[in-house]
Amino acid sequence: MKKTIITLTLAVCAILSKAQGIDFEPSSLDLALKKAKLENKYILIDAYATWCSPCKLMNNSVFPIKSVGDFINTKFISIQIQTDQTNKDNELVKSRYLDAKYVVSNYGILAYPTILFLSPDGKLVHRAIGFMSEQTLITVCKEALNYDTQIYTQYGLFKKGKSDTAFLKRLAIQANRVGDTGIAEAVSARFFSSLKKEELYKEHNLIFAYQFTKRSNDRYFNVFLKQSKKVNSILRVGTAEGKAKDIIIAEEITPRSKKDSEADWRSIENTVKKKYGALGLEALYGERLAYSSDKKNWVDYAKYYKLYYNTALGRSRYSINVMSWIIFENVKEKCAIDAAVIAMKYSIDHFDRTDGAAYDTYANLLYKAGRREEAIVWQQKAVQLSPANKEIEENLEKMKRSEPTWVIQ
Repeated sequence: MKKTIITLTLAVCAILSKAQGIDFEPSSLDLALKKAKLENKYILIDAYATWCSPCKLMNNSVFPIKSVGDFINTKFISIQIQTDQTNKDNELVKSRYLDAKYVVSNYGILAYPTILFLSPDGKLVHRAIGFMSEQTLITVCKEALNYDTQIYTQYGLFKKGKSDTAFLKRLAIQANRVGDTGIAEAVSARFFSSLKKEELYKEHNLIFAYQFTKRSNDRYFNVFLKQSKKVNSILRVGTAEGKAKDIIIAEEITPRSKKDSEADWRSIENTVKKKYGALGLEALYGERLAYSSDKKNWVDYAKYYKLYYNTALGRSRYSINVMSWIIFENVKEKCAIDAAVIAMKYSIDHFDRTDGAAYDTYANLLYKAGRREEAIVWQQKAVQLSPANKEIEENLEKMKRSEPTWVIQ
């Protein structure tokens, strides 16, 4: 009897929780659209997949919230569309298989969760992607109800010729945020074509160019590649090179480095050197450094560590501390250890001034390089910064006793 009561109580709680949140329609998409038109409400379509963790999180922790339901239920007809198919699908999900195909193909669903917003007459006006908190979801719904913030309504104005720079920038950023790359690229291209050369180097325009430069053939890629000093003086050190390297890696290195072949790597090196010079090589050395770590090829790791950090100290894609600790643990070559000592000192001076773990790495490298007295001084600083870290304390005692702090191989 107790078990029955508990089961019934849980069921009632689940029903009440659902009733307090979004009231999703138990019908087909067509019927939901007809209901919305009849009641003059907007339509909210939650397009999800069963394998999508953020979808489950929203469904379980955001959609049932009372404030979410109070806002959405009065203004929207809501429906959930499962876009994949599984053996566990219930009859309602199965009845919507055709709806799911229509939604995916007609609205270009590329990420999950995607929430689509349609006007009462069924016209797409807005969308959002990814997990959203309670307040973010309500804010997005308000955007969907507002003519001035509906992305597809505003894009319609763009196509009719509206082109003031504030409008273009706002629309491009909004399209980028919701994952509509087609609109983002079209609108940002219009913005850049109207931008005078001298206006580019205003901070807000450079930031915008940074956001919308994604390929080597984009308008301002060469600004980041060839005018790095000027860009960095306005933004921050390493920004320009970081943007250029990200694109070089995405276009030239990642797609061609799948095979475990030295010949392939040589081919990539020749290409990036020819097209992008020293920065292309820096990008390659960084990728080879990570690749060598994955393969536990410590000879190559030492080689590419030295090559990479010869130029990349101020703009490393990786934690200098992490990459240098790998040198300490696995590399015996003195010149590589000396290079790591230099790199870690730079890291402490510029990035890790209060990080006890970084001081520990630096001290251990000094110790392995044979600079025991210096190492003890820096290890004492590491202990001060991380007083609860027993391993750092043990390393200090080993240094004082002239014992190795690394595993002898």
